[in-house]
Amino acid sequence: MTSDRHPKRQLLFTVVLLFAGLVYAWFVLTKLSLGTLVAIPSDDAFYYFKIARNIVAGQGCTFDGIVPTNGFHPLWMVLMLPVFSIFPSDLETPMRVVLAGSGLLGCATLVLLYRVIRRHIGGGMEFVAVAVCLLPPVSSALINGLETGLLVFAITVLLWASYRFDLHAPSPRPFRELSFGICLGLIALCRLDSVFVMISAVCLTIVFGVLRQISVRRCIIRLMAISAGFGVVFSPYCIWNMVRFGHIMPVSGAMKSSFPALRQSLTLSGDRLFGAVLLAFLWVLLVAAVLGDSERTGRWRRTLGSPLTLLVVACTLHFAHAFLFLTWGVYWWHFSIYGLAMAVGLAEATGRWTSKYPRLRSAVIGTLILVALIPAAVLKVHEYRVKGAQHRAWLEGAEWAREHTPPNTVFAIADAGLFGYFSDRRVINLDGKANGYAYRNALYYDTVDDYLRDARVEYIAHIAARYVNGNCRVIIPRVNRKDVVLPVSETQEVFRSRAFPIYQHRFRRVGEARFTVWRYAKESFGSS
Repeated sequence: MTSDRHPKRQLLFTVVLLFAGLVYAWFVLTKLSLGTLVAIPSDDAFYYFKIARNIVAGQGCTFDGIVPTNGFHPLWMVLMLPVFSIFPSDLETPMRVVLAGSGLLGCATLVLLYRVIRRHIGGGMEFVAVAVCLLPPVSSALINGLETGLLVFAITVLLWASYRFDLHAPSPRPFRELSFGICLGLIALCRLDSVFVMISAVCLTIVFGVLRQISVRRCIIRLMAISAGFGVVFSPYCIWNMVRFGHIMPVSGAMKSSFPALRQSLTLSGDRLFGAVLLAFLWVLLVAAVLGDSERTGRWRRTLGSPLTLLVVACTLHFAHAFLFLTWGVYWWHFSIYGLAMAVGLAEATGRWTSKYPRLRSAVIGTLILVALIPAAVLKVHEYRVKGAQHRAWLEGAEWAREHTPPNTVFAIADAGLFGYFSDRRVINLDGKANGYAYRNALYYDTVDDYLRDARVEYIAHIAARYVNGNCRVIIPRVNRKDVVLPVSETQEVFRSRAFPIYQHRFRRVGEARFTVWRYAKESFGSS
């Protein structure tokens, strides 16, 4: 632990960052046009907005207004409900409030991270950690309207607790460990696949108990206290899922998971490759932090008990699950914890290797901050330019649907968040992330055409349609099976947005596409 020799600097940083958060919130609430505002959130954020709006309207947990769904992470949904209850008939205002709140929460996260790193690593490393968090894996996750901002904040609180209290002390302290378990439970409710943080904590507790030769009885007491705290928080959600839906796993996870069978193609591409690169870098930083420890005696034991190791092991377990069992729908924000862990790891490794060289440390800190901030600015501009063009086109489609179709019209579309929210129509989510288990069964048994017919679907839409010889294919992914394909033709088209660029792997432009709506012709449906 380091002493804080510059309390005024810490206060100044806190004031500046919170002021920046207030300015951001003011712009989001009052200044940004809707066309600009929709470039900030991810499409999946609108699933939350739509479901929250339906809940406060008395329709229950449903996205499409037809079937109930549990395709969301519970804690973020609970926190949004008061906002939508205040503005039950307004589409734009609650979205602005949620995004403004996300920005303020993100600033609070950076302030807390700054204080934690300054106090427990110090030497300017807090600026390195904050600069790394301005890169897209963390900064975009903080303000994208999803649960990831709340998750990163909760993990930062966990870091604060882990650095401050010795969770691996020889004598168990049940109340402290119970509180630790409650924190782990809340983290899992923020985002369900972060349950691997709990698994990591249990594994490291056992390993550390063996290394410190702690008695079996004390280890059991410690594990029971942690598990009890976790269970008190997390088990009600599992019970609700089982009673309401007959499954513990939310449908959004069940749609994509092949567990216990391995997914068919164990390849690395897209955002999964991005996660693999981050994970590899995390392990490099962890080893570098160990080798840079000036006190060689017991450094491996200290490393096993460090908060950084807790995060690295959790990220490793998380990636193993995503790589082995998730067949599709692995997105960059699934790796937001990796970005936070990278910030901590770089701070620790750099601090240890430069501890005896103050001049070198200053130069390294400045270099790392520039290396982080310049790409962060460039990537952020690129992200908003690309996403803004796409989301404005989707918004055009939603506004057309709201103006030209009756309120009870049923649409079907994959990636349905923004369109479903702003169209204010019944929209079936074809990729199933915010659907019901009946749709999952329809995909499995090749009865999607019957499902759409029974739901009285009138229109099919596509977020990025391109014609080939006047024809287009709407593809619906399935777990370890051939995709379901809906062929549509230009003759069925009823709406086409302005063109927007599309990119392969987010950077290589491969052409243009349009948000397009077609009349649904069930006889054209098939699978291939």
